[in-house]
Amino acid sequence: MEVTLEIIRMVPLDYDILDLILVGLFDKNMDIEKVSNIIKVPKATVKEVLMRFHRSKHKRTLPPAVEALKL
Repeated sequence: MEVTLEIIRMVPLDYDILDLILVGLFDKNMDIEKVSNIIKVPKATVKEVLMRFHRSKHKRTLPPAVEALKL
């Protein structure tokens, strides 16, 4: 997917909209098109939110040394 200025402008969303997208994708297991249709946002915006979520996975996981200490 090509990143365009239009997509960059769309992604800074209100948290209310961002929450709805994340709930639709992860809590309700909806596909991108269904989330887009229900919330009335472009599919490109939902795709960008999903891509940013996956790209930031490293921020949500503990390093291996910390994981070992949890045992």
